[in-house]
Amino acid sequence: TLQKSAEKNKLYIIYEILSKLNCIDKKCFYCNKTLKEITIPRSIESIGQCSFYECKSLNIISIPSTVVAIGSHAFCGCSLLTEIELPISLKSIGKSAFDGCSSLTKIKIPPMIIEIPECCFYGCSSLSQLSLPSSINIIRHHAFYGCSSLRTIYVPSLTSSIEKSIFKNCTLVSKIIIERPLDLITIDKYSFAECSSLTQISIPFSVTLIGESS
Repeated sequence: TLQKSAEKNKLYIIYEILSKLNCIDKKCFYCNKTLKEITIPRSIESIGQCSFYECKSLNIISIPSTVVAIGSHAFCGCSLLTEIELPISLKSIGKSAFDGCSSLTKIKIPPMIIEIPECCFYGCSSLSQLSLPSSINIIRHHAFYGCSSLRTIYVPSLTSSIEKSIFKNCTLVSKIIIERPLDLITIDKYSFAECSSLTQISIPFSVTLIGESS
């Protein structure tokens, strides 16, 4: 149909423009309500802050192995995005990068990521599969707040900091395993608050302080 042809032509033009760049600028597709899919060319090394913020029709995106950084709020509010494959080349993810991606069902964090920033997956209520690499040493506050479809959580052994409310309101979580961390001393307040299905949790001997309402 003419509509499909026009859509394909638009995607081709976007791809051609991006292929001449090495980064997607801040707010590049900010609040674009018509963008449904996009293939990011291999010339791109970073996805800027708020670049796809509130792209509420976006449900398909392909990120190449050349991308090393995703900025803060990059995909915040992309409520139809069901799946995104993060490239193995990725070294950093900004805060609230996937905040409000309420249709996202699974995510695998690449092995060069060492920190999950604050509110990174806040309100990803359909997220049922989460894979954290052994490289993770910090999980910032509210990182997985309201991920109400998660059932099992494994915290990697290098994790030295569990900040407040990271898994708060994960109502279907029944098992949390903290994998014998070397340096974990404190579990901050509200970390596991309102995890109403929780029946099993493993806390290492190194922990000396558990915050209020955890």
